Order: sequence, then C-alpha cells, then structure tokens
Amino acid sequence: MTTASREPLLFLLFYASLQSDSLNTRPAQLAARTIEAHGSKVDLASMREFEAPSFDANVERDEGPPSGAERFRQRLEDADAFVIASPE
Repeated sequence: MTTASREPLLFLLFYASLQSDSLNTRPAQLAARTIEAHGSKVDLASMREFEAPSFDANVERDEGPPSGAERFRQRLEDADAFVIASPE
C-alpha cells in the first residue's frame, strides 16, 4: 500500500480585535499551535492588518476597493481554510 504525500493545508487564522491585549489573541494562538501540531501551516492575521472603511459601493465603483480589503482578499484566496476568533 502506498501513502500519497500531501502538501500541508494553509489556514488563515483571523483574530478580529483591535486591542493588542485582547482575550481573542489567546484562543487564536492556541488554535494556531493546534493546527501546526497536526501538520498544517498557519497565516495568523489581525484585523488591524487590513485597515478598510465601511463598504460604500459608490467609492468602490469610483476608486476601487480599499487596499486593506484587497490584501485580505489575497490572503483568503491563498489559504485552504479560514478560522475566525471574534470579539467577546
């Protein structure tokens, strides 16, 4: 019996808090360690990394999407799975 080798999955683990000492960072870090312990990779991302205003269709039509939203979209597309740790 042959065992096929697989590339590890990449998880985008997003913690949705702007506070540096948020309680959400702890479970996000625990999830990251658990995912990595099972052989997958983690892209740990904070909401702060993707600064973007509230959605406005007129602004998007005239100026395109905000750069923070584009960066977030790209990291989502690069990931195989997505995990969210959201505020209390």
